[in-house]
Amino acid sequence: MTHDLHRQLERDAITLRQLRSAVVVADARTLGTAANLLGVAQPSLAQQLRRLEAALGVELFSVLGEEYRPTREGQRFLLKVRTFIDVVADMDPASPARHIRVGRPPTTWDAVVSEAGRRIDVPAVAVAIEPVEQLHLVTTGRLDATIVRLPIELPAELAAEEIAALPLGVVMRAAHPLSAKDVIEWSDLADQELLRPEPGKDPAYSAWLAGALAARGWYPRSLTIDAGNDTLFLDALRFGERLVALRPVAAMREGDGLCWRPFADAPELRERFALVTRRE
Repeated sequence: MTHDLHRQLERDAITLRQLRSAVVVADARTLGTAANLLGVAQPSLAQQLRRLEAALGVELFSVLGEEYRPTREGQRFLLKVRTFIDVVADMDPASPARHIRVGRPPTTWDAVVSEAGRRIDVPAVAVAIEPVEQLHLVTTGRLDATIVRLPIELPAELAAEEIAALPLGVVMRAAHPLSAKDVIEWSDLADQELLRPEPGKDPAYSAWLAGALAARGWYPRSLTIDAGNDTLFLDALRFGERLVALRPVAAMREGDGLCWRPFADAPELRERFALVTRRE
């Protein structure tokens, strides 16, 4: 299979750089994320994909909003490409293809990604992957490892190592009335709406959080939004009259117009992350 692909690459003047770019786009699922991982501008990456598709005479990706999904032809081609790149990596120890691929939820804080990199201790490329897809990609070998948000139910062939447990606090706009408080009591949240990610994106974590809040007597009206689109998420908080979110302080960025306050008494309310790999 790799010999057939090699002949096709020579015939159509397709470069290894184009192939690697297509694989990263398939893993990252958005052009922006892929461009960041590859260290190139989005227009340049888009042009590489167009040239590759023109040389092959097939459409490799369908574009839905910002998401790039491999077509059936793209899936078949990328399967061959991954094998080919692995062969090239084995022949060249310095090849970037030897970097392992690590998945992460779209909302994973830099401190967590850094800790995962420290545990892995080999060159790695972090790719944003929806939580519902992560375990399947590790099981099938498309990812070497993935960062997951706990709790999560693992198949028998995978193992998890907890790498972070970050206390959750209340995030709100800087001018929110609760921002005047040093700590937040549960009674302070009685009339507040909760901004949270779509439950279907990470159902186990969403169920755990709902149970934890119910145990403390808070049953908030929720506004759901795609947390993977951080711009929309943060804008909703900036302009929400009675809107708060629960995030660790590691999620805060200077100049975002928001503030973070800890809970007065909820030390066990933490956002926990683990690194999942295949069992040896």
